[in-house]
Amino acid sequence: MAANVSTAFDAVAAAPIQQGLQALIGHIEAAVATTVRVVGNLVHAVVHAAVVTVRTVTSAIADVVEIALHPAPYADGPTVGLPDAPTGTVTGDLGFRAPGDLPLSYVVTTGPTRGTVTVSDNGVYTYTPTQAARLAADGAGPLTDTFVVTASDRFGSTPQTVTVPVAPARYVVEVPDSVLSPREPNFTPDGKSLVFSATPQDGGRDEIYRIDVDGTNLRCLSCGLAPEVTEDLSKPFAMANGTDYLLSGGTQSPTGGASADHYVLHCTGGDGGCGDGSSLSLINLPTQYAPGVVVVQTREMRMAPDSTHIAYTQLLASGTKTVLVTSVGTLQAGPDGYDIVDSRVVYDAGEIKAFTPDGKGVIVTDFYGRYNQGNADDVVVDLQSGSITRLTANLDYDESANLSPNGQWLVLGSSRTLDYLTPMTQVVRPSFVPAYVVFPTFLAKRGTTNQTWVVSPTDELAGENGIFLGDPTGTYVSRPVANWSPDGTAVAFWEAQATDATRSQLVVAYLNEVGGGTVPVDTATPDMSGWAPALSDFVPTLPQLEPGRAGLVGGTAEVVTTTSGKLTTKTVTYTNFEDSSGYILNGTESTTANATFTSITYNADITVTGADGTQIGWLRADNVLIANQQTIQGTIESSMNGNHLVMGTPVA
Repeated sequence: MAANVSTAFDAVAAAPIQQGLQALIGHIEAAVATTVRVVGNLVHAVVHAAVVTVRTVTSAIADVVEIALHPAPYADGPTVGLPDAPTGTVTGDLGFRAPGDLPLSYVVTTGPTRGTVTVSDNGVYTYTPTQAARLAADGAGPLTDTFVVTASDRFGSTPQTVTVPVAPARYVVEVPDSVLSPREPNFTPDGKSLVFSATPQDGGRDEIYRIDVDGTNLRCLSCGLAPEVTEDLSKPFAMANGTDYLLSGGTQSPTGGASADHYVLHCTGGDGGCGDGSSLSLINLPTQYAPGVVVVQTREMRMAPDSTHIAYTQLLASGTKTVLVTSVGTLQAGPDGYDIVDSRVVYDAGEIKAFTPDGKGVIVTDFYGRYNQGNADDVVVDLQSGSITRLTANLDYDESANLSPNGQWLVLGSSRTLDYLTPMTQVVRPSFVPAYVVFPTFLAKRGTTNQTWVVSPTDELAGENGIFLGDPTGTYVSRPVANWSPDGTAVAFWEAQATDATRSQLVVAYLNEVGGGTVPVDTATPDMSGWAPALSDFVPTLPQLEPGRAGLVGGTAEVVTTTSGKLTTKTVTYTNFEDSSGYILNGTESTTANATFTSITYNADITVTGADGTQIGWLRADNVLIANQQTIQGTIESSMNGNHLVMGTPVA
């Protein structure tokens, strides 16, 4: 308060002096004008020089007086610019003025708590928030940060507090009202735009659009092409060649029914648009299969980074066995669209999700509990050798997955923290019996299982959840498929409103600090003929269960299989079974199933003890029916360290 009063007094005191000096200058200038009219040009030059001298001296006197009365810099208040969406950076002028035009220097005397700030010699600041702050700013209310900068001249100093907004990491792309229900965004190879599917305001089939990340330059890519295709177009994936897009047409049944068609959208016309000569061409599926093998459904497709190879998943049946089979083939243009040739089976118990950024592997979701009972996890298949590496290890549902360009970060769709599968999986054990709870859980929770998270593969395997990128307010629920920008600084995905799935939005989450890298130079797909069987010769088999064995630390798990009529019962008995030190299982679990696994009765009575013999957990199930791998009738209950969970539907 005292400083404000002093400043006001100084200004009042200085005002009369400055006014008097200015009046003196005015009188001299008037005299000069009169003199000019009388003495002519020669005298004018002399008098003008005198006036300039007087003005200079007078100005210097005014500066001295001002400095004497107010030695410290003036603080007029800062300007605060709008945050830059990709980086969150805010710039502005600090708003200091120097008395007597003295030079100023600046020091950040109190730094921000949610970012960093730099100040230039001319008083312009640049504030950059941390990644953690930007993620925290995605809450219901706005978030700000504050810092203090002190300006100094030779005679005094003045501090000034600056408050800036923290830009959210999540940026909702504003799509024009001419399209409805935008969804399934995918970055273009230049990283400047998104391709996505949406419903035209005027009706008709759903189309494929392109829009710049800032919400400008909307273009319809598929409008007017192949009018004979009346089914909705969806799931666009931009190919690395910059002109072509893989997309789906129609509806893919989640229960193994109808298949979607797949197309290549070829664009000509420049500037990312589809002009004259563009086309929408059907992808023809292979027609040669092993004797007795039937295609029940064709599901997901993904293009390789080389824009030549394609991965796709089919539900194949052979006798009583029906399995998801993932193949990789070569896409070739033909007279009636595109053909997939030389298809090789690379995984026979899961669904394709993505190629690795270098094209040397594919990411597949295994729904059959490859690593632990009752879980869905992602694996990476090395296309050079066929070796399989675990990618995700959360105890809950993991599906949609995509590696950053440098392979050091993973964005995935997961139900982690929601406890969808954890009633079955928190008592960690191998898959000794075919208790297939993943598919019915997916159907029961459909639309919420693929919440968007980002995590490093190392942290993922260590049990860390990572960073949640979805809507923290719960108003919107994220959906698959999330994907990285080519420079690894952002992730694009979409969300549907929790109460009305037709209301959706495109989201770009900026992750500047994670260091996602850039797209590899060598993206050639390896030759798979040395290890992967030809699809035309492949006969699907059921996913392999673990045989009875000794625990990695101690004890045993003994598996007994019996048959009665058309039913097979598989029972595992745990006797001090210890795969992880201090995590000991005793008890039994069993399944009784028909040959097609459309009817599975599950029972379990397992206790878990620690190294000292203290009970730390249990798992119970009593005649739970898993029907058609679509519903769970009855309840599966478990507890670990006091965390009691239940799944299934109670039987009245």
